[in-house]
Amino acid sequence: MKPTLTTLALVAAITLIPALTLTGQQQPDPIRIGVYDNRAIAIAYAASESHNQMLAEVREQYEKAKADDNKQQIRAIGQRMQTHQEAMHFQGFGRAPVNDLLEPIHDDLRQLAADLDLAAITRECDVTAANVETVDITEQIVELYNPSERTRNTVASVRKADPIPLTTIAHMGHNH
Repeated sequence: MKPTLTTLALVAAITLIPALTLTGQQQPDPIRIGVYDNRAIAIAYAASESHNQMLAEVREQYEKAKADDNKQQIRAIGQRMQTHQEAMHFQGFGRAPVNDLLEPIHDDLRQLAADLDLAAITRECDVTAANVETVDITEQIVELYNPSERTRNTVASVRKADPIPLTTIAHMGHNH
């Protein structure tokens, strides 16, 4: 059976029209999502002026409680700082949220998102659609903490290593 002219035209239309339509239309820009390594953020924050200021305030509170012989306040400060140190270990060595560490640079992050045309900034994207582009902005976020060269080098070293599982960090104890 010979294909008719109508059949050939129909096959050509079915085959070529979608291709012509796709090439004639501009693909929408991808949705850009900024992602970062939380361990780098924790290291940069730990060496930052914001963190040092917080530690100085806590030290001042502790000294006042000690001078007032306020044992309850001394215990509460000790517990709060132990919890802080544990959280920093999870954030600096494993995969843990760092929302609290990003708070001092929140406005800068909004500006960074605008400058880089990012729809959002998040720790990681487990799954993305085809029209989503993830952009690693770890280095740009680290710079918002005004790190020293030593801090930058530490961040680079940590990023070369795999994160430690949270259960391993939890079983390490408090003396590390």
